[in-house]
Amino acid sequence: MKYIRNLILVLLIVAATYTSGAAQTHPMLSNFSVAEINGQTYLSWTIIAGSTCSGIQIYRSTDSLNFTMIGEISGVCGSVSEPQNYSFTDSDPVFNSVNYYKLELGGQGFSQVVSVKIIALQNGYQVQPQPANAETRIYFDNDQGQQHELSVYNTAGVKIMSSITESNYFHVITAKFPAGVYVFTIAGSGDGRTVQGKFAVHH
Repeated sequence: MKYIRNLILVLLIVAATYTSGAAQTHPMLSNFSVAEINGQTYLSWTIIAGSTCSGIQIYRSTDSLNFTMIGEISGVCGSVSEPQNYSFTDSDPVFNSVNYYKLELGGQGFSQVVSVKIIALQNGYQVQPQPANAETRIYFDNDQGQQHELSVYNTAGVKIMSSITESNYFHVITAKFPAGVYVFTIAGSGDGRTVQGKFAVHH
């Protein structure tokens, strides 16, 4: 695994396709998706055969309501005879936040919204929300999908919970934890690496 200035980027797909209210897939599109690689987001979509538009604008938001245009593909888009594939790279997404994207298909309206949350890890982990109330998530680097075990300790050094995952985060229910600071370790089954950190609980 590669570490760059102790900042590791992992991806949590919040929703492969996010819809608001009664929003439906745009009739011109057969797919519209987003993925994260090395801290950049990659959008890809396909315009079905027989559909055309006048340019494509790409929009991004962090609240799903207020969008800003971040890119544009000019000229006639689509084809009357065959499907057309398109892609766009957002090299500067907003870290530790959900990034929402939509397309404006020139003269044909807006697409549905897709979203992705990018977590920036420091010292090998990230806790959100912090401090925790009823629950929190502890994110860590696990791009190989290996089994990891979380152990949580109180300030007296007593283990109060443990959990196992093959994902890149642990979901911790803290509703019954007394308010205070807790220490945790994440141990991997394959690489022998242990991540240590702490989080606070406040009710």
